Amino acid sequence: YNYREVRAALGLDIRTEGDTEVFSHVLAHPEHIPRLKGMYAGALVGPDRVRLTRDRFGIKPLYRTVTGEGHLAAASQLRCLGDLVPRRTIDRRAVASFLRYGNVHGATMFQGIDEVAPGTTETWEGSTRSSVVDLPPVAPTDDLRGALERSIRRHLVADVDIAVLLS
Repeated sequence: YNYREVRAALGLDIRTEGDTEVFSHVLAHPEHIPRLKGMYAGALVGPDRVRLTRDRFGIKPLYRTVTGEGHLAAASQLRCLGDLVPRRTIDRRAVASFLRYGNVHGATMFQGIDEVAPGTTETWEGSTRSSVVDLPPVAPTDDLRGALERSIRRHLVADVDIAVLLS
């Protein structure tokens, strides 16, 4: 939601007015990921490494698996990765978690397919993974109304004019 602020703060000279180019630049320079506010998940694939990142609340899903051949695969939907797992086996702990709590936190129903944790950036070099938690410090606020208004203003950011239609 704050890609324009990030663009200005980093002095980016980019061609578009959208958030994608800013997001790509930030992924290439992971020290800036904590600046991002909003919902996102993404991957940056390079010749020697892959970087996966997910928003701090885990709103956007991002799943990953390592194939039988040792290749990393990632997707925003489980069904995209299902055929890449050598033997699709139900994870009994995940089923128990779903039955007990109504969701599966930090895992999936399938062994061998995991999700990138919210607020985390993973860097993969070959089969070696390193993770960094990207949560910036949150300043305490006594002004709940002000915090809500700022949040709503950020959510109104759009690449096109905003319209409302009631029928």
